[in-house]
Amino acid sequence: MRSPEKGFTLVEVLAAVIITGLLVAVLSGYLKQIPLFFRRIQAQQQTQSESRTAMDTLNRFLRSGQPNTVTICSCNNAWCTAAAGACTTTAADPPNSQIDFTTRDGHLRRFYLGTGSNSLPANTLAMDDFVSVSTATTILAHHVTSIMFTGDSSDLSIVNVSLRLDVPLDNSGAPNTPAVTLIFPTQSIRMVSTQ
Repeated sequence: MRSPEKGFTLVEVLAAVIITGLLVAVLSGYLKQIPLFFRRIQAQQQTQSESRTAMDTLNRFLRSGQPNTVTICSCNNAWCTAAAGACTTTAADPPNSQIDFTTRDGHLRRFYLGTGSNSLPANTLAMDDFVSVSTATTILAHHVTSIMFTGDSSDLSIVNVSLRLDVPLDNSGAPNTPAVTLIFPTQSIRMVSTQ
């Protein structure tokens, strides 16, 4: 008596290979998305953290500002109140992207958007603190694509601030790179007047 042969037939092996190939093809598409998912989450957290820090700092200093000293301009990192001719704008300077004011403690402060044409890298939000004869510059946020300061004509102690950040999902620097965008809603900040 002959014992039955053990093993798989050629048809069974081919069916298993085809099914395995289909499963690998489907799963590899999903596996490619996992790093992008985690990078998107990381970019969202970075965007939220940077925008929150920048707006908190803006809020704190604007609240301590003197309303009668506010000047809003697009001066490309020159003081808005500078002598005539010192404030020059270029096509790269977004409108109303700079605010100068004096705080209650007498410090002259300036918030502005770095455009790459001034001394800061492009898309950075910076704060200058002019004390005596020196200026200290602090970068508050990177990836800022827009900031706009506007005043309130009915109440000169109110400054409105709009902020937008776009954090790229990769650091290649290639054009049209997908990004996480956060548009911070316009905040109205009331300056406390000195009485």
